[in-house]
Amino acid sequence: MEFICIFVITLISLIVYNYFRWRKWKLTLLERNGIKGPKPNFIYGNTLEMLKNGNVISVGKWLKEFGPIVGYYVGRLPMIIVADLDLLKKVQIKEFKHFSGRFKPLKDANNADPRNRDMLIRVKNGKWKEMRTIIRQAFTASKLKSSIGIMDDTVNGFIASIDKFVDEGTQEFDIYPLFQGLTLETIGRSAFGITTDAQTNPNDPFLLASKAFFNNNLTSHLLSTLSICFPEFEIVLYPLRRITGILFPGHYGYLMGMSAAIVQARKSNENLRRKDLLQAMLDAKVNVKDLYSVDENSLTINTDMNAGEKDETKVVDDKEMSYKKMTVNEVVANTTLFFEAGYETTSTSLAFVMHILVNHIDVQEKVREEIIQLLKKDGKLDYNTTSNLPFMDAVINETLRIYPPITFFITRVADIDYKYKNITIPKGTSLIVPVYQIQHDETIWSEPEKFDPYRFFGENKQRINDLAWQPFGAGPRNCVGMRFAICEMKLAIAKLLSKYRFESGPRTEIGEITVKYKGIVMCPENVYVKAIRV
Repeated sequence: MEFICIFVITLISLIVYNYFRWRKWKLTLLERNGIKGPKPNFIYGNTLEMLKNGNVISVGKWLKEFGPIVGYYVGRLPMIIVADLDLLKKVQIKEFKHFSGRFKPLKDANNADPRNRDMLIRVKNGKWKEMRTIIRQAFTASKLKSSIGIMDDTVNGFIASIDKFVDEGTQEFDIYPLFQGLTLETIGRSAFGITTDAQTNPNDPFLLASKAFFNNNLTSHLLSTLSICFPEFEIVLYPLRRITGILFPGHYGYLMGMSAAIVQARKSNENLRRKDLLQAMLDAKVNVKDLYSVDENSLTINTDMNAGEKDETKVVDDKEMSYKKMTVNEVVANTTLFFEAGYETTSTSLAFVMHILVNHIDVQEKVREEIIQLLKKDGKLDYNTTSNLPFMDAVINETLRIYPPITFFITRVADIDYKYKNITIPKGTSLIVPVYQIQHDETIWSEPEKFDPYRFFGENKQRINDLAWQPFGAGPRNCVGMRFAICEMKLAIAKLLSKYRFESGPRTEIGEITVKYKGIVMCPENVYVKAIRV
């Protein structure tokens, strides 16, 4: 008996000892490949420092200390921060075939729902190429034009809220929550096919679920945190996360369940067809033969709204041809994804644009004059007319440079051991783009903290390195819904400025704004403005 006890204790000691050695060895992977970075903690890597200080501060500090390529760890998972534009060009564009995947710290996301694996941001290689080709058909110019009626209605509801403040003689109000209501109602009607009271009812169930969803912090989920820090134990932790997700679906489960019910209803009843994003995804199809000939670089979306026509694949119905469409689960997963991607980021971007406009009245007046001239010429604001507002484009682009709503999300995973200069990027390592730091880099931008829309106006725009401005990412895996977001923003700004002049209120000093961080999202605390009819 004594021998057995000694044997068991010895065996356990050897297992623990070898596990510690193995994990320590894993935490030296980047250093062994010539990549410098902060020393990782044995348990959480460098995650705690980033959570404590925020990614903008932590990453900025590391880049100053270690240079434009920095290695750090999420738990024991190696990550490389890349602020070297030459390397980014190789990773995101030229050598994309070797970096087509994205970082996935958790299998099936936080709630371990298998439907999450069908999201565009989670699939890779051939599956990604196929899905991206099909989904892109839902975001062509013709599809966006058919959705403009929804945007027009929701923006009109937003303007009505502003009217109410002005009619009541309100000296100052926070416009940020109004932008949140606008973008939520737009994405709700476009992606979920539902009508909400998000703009008028602060207790609207969809609004409350959405706010709770985005206020949800990963650190509050013990199982998720353990899975990230100790992926080697995922064989045990994943089932526990899955059971928890089923028993306590929460707000994420509410949104995913609602999406599934709506998609099934649309599929089974032709009378429920609508001209919206959801229907466009259900209808999108590509000739199977064409899928094999698609060039990956052709899947890059650009900000030019007029370029949308070029992205459209003409599909001629032929009974002898085989077509590929998205499955019900794929539509459900990506409907939820577009909500995640399109609600908080667009409302935040609009809020930052408004902050800029009230602090640069001369710029606001020039944008308004551009809108007035457009209305004199065309008489209306729609997809075609708002696509021809170059100075507004410049203002939006410069705002997104200074205040990128997503600061630390663009990732690529190396499919091979990749050599660059004096370092080796190990296979399976994730690379991440420090968007905020690149867009504030004084070696790239002259006076980076200064707002100057003329950087993006006229011929100046052609001089900008595409990798230096990445609020929507770059290359074939950039944001597929980019033009949808820009279209919504431009329509809202155009209608606002055609009716109102905005100034800073008595509660806000000129130039003042408090920025807060919700994980990877940078947003304003509030944006107080005073509206005056023009």
